[in-house]
Amino acid sequence: MITKGDLIKGAMQHLAADGLLMQPMAQDNQAALQHLDDFAASYAAIGQDVGYLQPLEYGTSTESDDSGVDVSLVGPVKVMLAAYIANMFGKELNPSKTAWAEGMMMKQLVSVDGCKYPVTLPVGSGNYDSMSDQQYYRGGLPFEN
Repeated sequence: MITKGDLIKGAMQHLAADGLLMQPMAQDNQAALQHLDDFAASYAAIGQDVGYLQPLEYGTSTESDDSGVDVSLVGPVKVMLAAYIANMFGKELNPSKTAWAEGMMMKQLVSVDGCKYPVTLPVGSGNYDSMSDQQYYRGGLPFEN
């Protein structure tokens, strides 16, 4: 089980690695917990649910609560939370790290169904009075009479 505290610790480590945070204090963790709830809610609002379990009542999350985040999304969520927190203080996390996390989250959260030609797609050139009425491109071969 990945707790909300695990996500906060990871985000704080990213902030420290980028030189934006020295030593987090207890109130920093509580503020980060609130930011985590807000961050997850904002992703859910745009239709990209990371599986985060919101508290029954706003502001009542604890660090020991189950986050509900899938294991494959833990790394990107930590980085994106760190970027979210840094942005609150007018700072910026390493852009390449943020781009990686955004890319990984998009790959996990966005799915595009395969596409196929519609049954109403016309066949042929439409020139029924010519010799090539059922051909488009034959790979550079000349048309036959």
